[in-house]
Amino acid sequence: MAAGGGQQRRGDTLMLRLLARLCAGVAALLLALALLAIYAARTQPPVSEPLFAVCALPCLLGLTPGQTASAAAAAILEQAPLEMDVRVTQFGEGAGVQQTFEGMSGSRYFYGFVLNEPGGRVATINVQIEVPLALLLEALNTPNCAWINSSDVRQRPLALILLWQRPGGLVTAVVSHQRATLRWDLQAAVTALSVSSVQYDDCPAPGMRWRGFAPLWTYFASPQPIP
Repeated sequence: MAAGGGQQRRGDTLMLRLLARLCAGVAALLLALALLAIYAARTQPPVSEPLFAVCALPCLLGLTPGQTASAAAAAILEQAPLEMDVRVTQFGEGAGVQQTFEGMSGSRYFYGFVLNEPGGRVATINVQIEVPLALLLEALNTPNCAWINSSDVRQRPLALILLWQRPGGLVTAVVSHQRATLRWDLQAAVTALSVSSVQYDDCPAPGMRWRGFAPLWTYFASPQPIP
């Protein structure tokens, strides 16, 4: 009996050692997978939309407001990746004179214009494109400011203006809402985007602090429920 008990204890000890080695192996595998996921997240581009992948906002299509020389704007636009097929449709270099352009961001058509500062620098880049708001939140995190463009809650279409203050410029997005398609979530449609050299010390009137996806009426200067 004593010999049998000793053999059983040795068997139990061996089993515990095997289980310990197995657990250690599983832990090492999980750690390796976690490190691989972190590395992949760091090496992948932060935004999947081609329009935003050319350079980091507030740079847009290679143009940085307040820095890029207006005389070089057209050439820089035409240096966009070939698959974007960016074409400059109007040229100009003087103060206030604009270049207009169009192209493709993946399957999305876009067009826009460039305004110039008196000092010979690009002042504003404006792009008309429909993208989900999630892409801008992915690229810029939460906005500094938001407000509805109308004081009349019954007016349609509504437009929610979002502002991001970032080093190097101001990013502005317009989220448009038609009465029949009042959508306010990550897939809300951004229909216009601009970057400019303007800087604010704080959220300019009539802007309000970002409140996330609270009911839209909370972004009115005089909040009132949407009927």
